[in-house]
Amino acid sequence: MPQLPFLRPLSRLLPILSVPLWLACQSTDSEQKSATATPPAAADSAVGTSPAPPAQAQVLARQFGPFLRGAWVNTEYLTAVNKTKSPILAADRAGRVSEMDISLAGQAGDSLEVILGLGNHEGDDMTIYFRPGLQATSLPTNYLDYKEPSNFTEISYVLGPGDTMLVLTTYSKARQIVDRSSFRRVPGVQPGKLDGLNAAVNSLLFAGRYAGIDSVGKPVQLQFTASGQLRGLAGVDAYYTSTDFGVGPGNDIDNITFKNKDTPVRTLGFQHRADSVRLFATKLVFDKDSVETLVRGRVLYKLKRR
Repeated sequence: MPQLPFLRPLSRLLPILSVPLWLACQSTDSEQKSATATPPAAADSAVGTSPAPPAQAQVLARQFGPFLRGAWVNTEYLTAVNKTKSPILAADRAGRVSEMDISLAGQAGDSLEVILGLGNHEGDDMTIYFRPGLQATSLPTNYLDYKEPSNFTEISYVLGPGDTMLVLTTYSKARQIVDRSSFRRVPGVQPGKLDGLNAAVNSLLFAGRYAGIDSVGKPVQLQFTASGQLRGLAGVDAYYTSTDFGVGPGNDIDNITFKNKDTPVRTLGFQHRADSVRLFATKLVFDKDSVETLVRGRVLYKLKRR
């Protein structure tokens, strides 16, 4: 997606208690009408099943390419993370498709390969076809509805005054809408690594400068970046916020992992309170069913955003 004017480096996002501009921009009435419009009645099958002539594919690629390119995250999930300040509480809002990574380098002929994140847990891929869709702003895809294989899915873009939204819409064979998910582009994230969701979560929960104390009362000053860098602690240069709670055992609370040169150093629990965040020691214990469970221990750091 060239990035639109509202996009800006993650370092310039609003403070942690504010909603970042890319999330705060609400859809206008025209956006909502465009995103929810029912396509005109037609034959009871998907469109775009035949390859497009090269000239037509090039025209559609030029039209859609700038709006498609980028790292995209499920809007409902971002809203839930921002509201709860807790990835584990927001986990059930991730949707079937939690994020999309769209690089125009994946185009071949009238096809564009897209990397998907499914429910914050698995990876998959999808093909977008530069062929006419049901609407002027939509393109057909090969995304499969496993519950009803006769359904088909299109991707569309919706332009607003401050941002762009992508929408995945699944239709029945009779072209009735059966499911719809919207996605916001994450500023500052280049496509190719499927790391937009983590960058967005980091931005909402941690990115910024903090002052506070450690467990023995010693002053600390830390800086977290949306891309996962951490400055201010000896032997630590990065962090990772857990968003996949389908893996385990030992992944039962909101937690971040401190790293040094890509090697995990320590896993800490966290809790947000107003403009402050507390980081806790963690340990693995066995529950009554002999399953490892991650639990919080003593407070290691009390931090307040500067």
